[in-house]
Amino acid sequence: MKPWMIIVLIVICLLVAAAFRVRYELRHLQTASYILETSKLSAGQSVRAVFLTDLHSRKYGTQNEELLSLIAEQKPDLILAGGDMLTAKTETGITDNYEFFHNLLQTGPVYAAPGNHEKRLSLDESGQKEMFEEHLEQLEKEGLHYLTNTKVDLSLPVSVYGMDLDFRYYKKLRRQYYEPEQMKKDLASFDDTRFNIVLAHNPRFFKTYAGSGADLFLAGHYHGGAVRIGRKIGLISPQFIPFPRYSRGLYRKGETTMIVSAGCGSHKVNLRLFNKPEIVVIDIHGPVI
Repeated sequence: MKPWMIIVLIVICLLVAAAFRVRYELRHLQTASYILETSKLSAGQSVRAVFLTDLHSRKYGTQNEELLSLIAEQKPDLILAGGDMLTAKTETGITDNYEFFHNLLQTGPVYAAPGNHEKRLSLDESGQKEMFEEHLEQLEKEGLHYLTNTKVDLSLPVSVYGMDLDFRYYKKLRRQYYEPEQMKKDLASFDDTRFNIVLAHNPRFFKTYAGSGADLFLAGHYHGGAVRIGRKIGLISPQFIPFPRYSRGLYRKGETTMIVSAGCGSHKVNLRLFNKPEIVVIDIHGPVI
């Protein structure tokens, strides 16, 4: 066999193996866990949060029972949904989204914020605004906390904020900068006696987030970069940004932490390699004596 034929055969085998691996990863969830310590909680106080984002209406099981079961197994004190839980302009996206949150509320308190797809629906770009708002109103009656530049104070000294970014900050192929002054307008100031969690969806603006005074930002949006190269590098985002910064994992600037999830689903770039979909479990506790 000629050398070029051997090379072609090897490439074909690698592509076939990669295709099988992608198919496997798209169907199998994993759990990523983080532990954070803060002096804003007393010794012995703790809170466990499950964070999920970018589901894009994907189902794990007929009624998403696999995902719901995995979340329930973590026994969370609160569940945080970081946006793009559905895909705008899909035929069943809104009803699937309602069904999922309806079932999720049986596990524990749920705090959600919009991503770019929920924002698109609120702007009525697809003519589905009325239906989306009706389903959201019903979920809020059932107990969902849907936060759009608003917050909820928990019984412990913990507050959860939901950031509702203007749609211009999601525009493709445009370099937008989220000004600190704009963030102050959107979310006002943070109480520095409380542990402040912000559902931010878009991790791009971590420099601004880190100067805000909040403690923890939770984001997604980049889907882990689709293909992971080593532990720190994602290949491409759904917005076709090559090697996106802050694609997955834990990042720190000063006193601020940002955790970026690879997300639970996929959209447009329907590809995951060395990058399983995930839920994130975050244990926050006071000083250990």
